[in-house]
Amino acid sequence: MICSFILLIFVAMFSISEMFVPVAQPQKRLVNALLYMGKKKKKEKKLSYAERLKIHREKIASEQGAVEPSAAFEQPKQESNHTDIAKQMVEAQRRSVDMLTFAKERVEGLPYDAIQDGLEQEGYVVLDDFLSEEGVISIIEEEGLALFNEGMMETDLTRLGSGEYVGTIEGGEAQYQVCPRTIELVVSATKTFGAQLQKYNLDGSNCVANMRTFDHKSKEASLALIEGGELKPQPYDIASQGENDFMRISLFYYPISEGRSDGGIVVEKGERLVSAKRDRLVLMLSNSCRYRPEYFGGDDDIRHTSYLELGLVGKPDVVVD
Repeated sequence: MICSFILLIFVAMFSISEMFVPVAQPQKRLVNALLYMGKKKKKEKKLSYAERLKIHREKIASEQGAVEPSAAFEQPKQESNHTDIAKQMVEAQRRSVDMLTFAKERVEGLPYDAIQDGLEQEGYVVLDDFLSEEGVISIIEEEGLALFNEGMMETDLTRLGSGEYVGTIEGGEAQYQVCPRTIELVVSATKTFGAQLQKYNLDGSNCVANMRTFDHKSKEASLALIEGGELKPQPYDIASQGENDFMRISLFYYPISEGRSDGGIVVEKGERLVSAKRDRLVLMLSNSCRYRPEYFGGDDDIRHTSYLELGLVGKPDVVVD
């Protein structure tokens, strides 16, 4: 990026500087020759190159409102531009490290005895105030909407009519420009949960991550095409199946607005509704806890809602000959 920026500066400098080089003088000589035709030659004082260059610069400045080239292309200004870019890169790296560290500390600080008991007894556990930092929560929420607005999500064909769109969190330069903090949260959480929940032999370097965004207008349009205008609940099932049969722990994180009172999941055992709630984290055994999604309702005041799904996967089986 810096190389491209410096190249653009060089090209701009080269293009503008061409206006002031001695090569431009033949045009001036041509004009002078036309003026001299038919006139008696007079002996005039010959201007030095420095004087001609000064006159030419003053002419350009008066016609175009340009500043003196020496002022426009001073080395200190170029150094300032390079310094600004370097500062931006350092600041971006600092924010990334801060988020990775913050997420790691939040995951490490969870009550793992209670988590283990909840997973073993109920198949799931609910943890409120996961991140407990409004600034970070809002960023994750905003990045979910940004993915939707940038066209990085698709209609969820498994939940037609729900108004939900889904996009895989997979990193890469293009996606990192849109949701850097979300990617860092996924990376740090995957690694740290893998180290903390050792019983499940999790792979701390791999996961299945999706960001979902609910769009109220899309759901309204879908319901208008459905007889009765109402969606039937999806059947209960486990998360670990088909392409995701290697998932061991499923996480649902809701950085949603405070005013939300719908959405979430329904656990089959006891038909317990686990509502979506701002900064709520739900952990669930992927291969045994049966559940179904609870659809968002929405209204014109809260048109969009985004939340994160993270599937922690088991380490690949090692075959020993």
